[in-house]
Amino acid sequence: MEFFTDDAATLGYAADFARVYAVSAPFLALFVVFSGSLQGGSDTRTPFIARTTGMFGFMVGFAWLVGVHLDYGVVGVYAAIFLYYVWSLAVVAAGFRWGGWAGRAAEMMGERGSVEEA
Repeated sequence: MEFFTDDAATLGYAADFARVYAVSAPFLALFVVFSGSLQGGSDTRTPFIARTTGMFGFMVGFAWLVGVHLDYGVVGVYAAIFLYYVWSLAVVAAGFRWGGWAGRAAEMMGERGSVEEA
């Protein structure tokens, strides 16, 4: 980061953000896996809901409430980033487990003739 700035406070924020992102990365990776699986299986609604509710609920709402209104500052934003990834994963994992995507995908494959009859 020193390439962009030599301000100690900015470098501290950048390092803290990198730490939060590192802790959040497994949740993001699993979200991408489950989201891609659902989308490939004809369920695009669940990943959309996960992203939209997480973005407005955590990245905007929680970050504002905790960061500005409760005066936690950038720490509230870091928490919002982490919670966004956890929330998004939870929603798509629930959709993967309990959604009807597998039946719809099998039905669509049968309609195109890409499944052999047993």
